[in-house]
Amino acid sequence: MRILAYANLTKKHYFEKTKLIIDKLVKHHEVFCYDHGSELGLKGYRGEEVELIVSIGGDGTLLRAGKLAISLNVPIVGINGGRLGYLCAYGFKEFLKEDADFKKLKISERSLLEYGGHLAINEFMVTAKNYGSTIDLKMVAGEDFLYRANGLIISTPTGSTGINASAYGKVLGTHEKSFALTPICPCAYQKEGLVIDDDASIEVYSNRKGEAGDIYCDGVIIGSFRDYAVFRKSSLKLKLLVK
Repeated sequence: MRILAYANLTKKHYFEKTKLIIDKLVKHHEVFCYDHGSELGLKGYRGEEVELIVSIGGDGTLLRAGKLAISLNVPIVGINGGRLGYLCAYGFKEFLKEDADFKKLKISERSLLEYGGHLAINEFMVTAKNYGSTIDLKMVAGEDFLYRANGLIISTPTGSTGINASAYGKVLGTHEKSFALTPICPCAYQKEGLVIDDDASIEVYSNRKGEAGDIYCDGVIIGSFRDYAVFRKSSLKLKLLVK
């Protein structure tokens, strides 16, 4: 199998573990490396056709590698070296000990959100520009909802167990055809999160003229929010390998 390895080497203690995983992979597969190829003794990736992306790191690494997997339309599997690794099929030690056969894993197709050319595997967030301040938002998703809060989380089923759950949002089933909408620190206690059908467009307006905020995609800021933004389900899917 032709594999593209996507490794996180930003932490020094990852290197030795990553090298052990790479050494195991090359015994059975042709392996290219998206980055750090020379450091890991691999061929650098130059657009060759691959059948699978192996993410070596934590959930953050898999989210970044996942965007590449979507663009190449290939499955992705995670080997966790981070703290949580909810999206990863293996831990470092587990992968090294097991006779890991990727062909025995199942493909779990995950819904995505899109906005302005960006794809979110977990969530988009609209936040107030200044940390700790509030922003007035009107959200239209079939009906109108008004929020004064630090921001709003728009989450996929995959992302509903992440920051959405930390904000007391609704946790969704992995393949539920819904999105979770959760205010961040709302001023009114009764303003709890919502669940909407995933075929609905989610329109978000600022109720204060000229008020600016920020928009984040999977934890990375992608631009400013001023008056209006529309989030909707993407026609693309993430093909995540799971046990």
